[in-house]
Amino acid sequence: MPNPTQQEMYEKIRRFFNENVCDNESEKEDFSSITSVTLYEEKEKRIKCLEELLATMKGSASSLLYSSFIKLVLLLNLYKKKLDDEENDIDGEEVLKNELSVVIKTKERPSLFIKKSKKFYTIASKCKKNSWKDCNVAPSFWRDIQNDQWGNLLDELNLN
Repeated sequence: MPNPTQQEMYEKIRRFFNENVCDNESEKEDFSSITSVTLYEEKEKRIKCLEELLATMKGSASSLLYSSFIKLVLLLNLYKKKLDDEENDIDGEEVLKNELSVVIKTKERPSLFIKKSKKFYTIASKCKKNSWKDCNVAPSFWRDIQNDQWGNLLDELNLN
């Protein structure tokens, strides 16, 4: 199959959102079905956790893969909350990127793992509870959709 176009990626993500958008706040996704994520104080434990998480972040669309995307965003939030330190010029997201770079075994940069996870999370968080488990959007679409297309999509879906 040839590489999908930007328009095809846009349409596939838009279709997933439109088919699963939540109109009732009580049915909106809160990711409570995701097992808790822990940010360990010890760097070695954090790295081990990231290794285990990255092992499940490859392959085709599946609930296991997408739960890993969600967990990475939840971890990112914890890194920011617990490790951001303006006084000492420490950025929690940069700490996460540095620790990811230790465990990534491919040419993909840490920022790309975070980028695709954040994009998926943005859409899934506005959908019906657990609808993300049936998402059939190729994981690479979240990474490969260009920023201008992504911005247009968020505008169209009123998510900006």
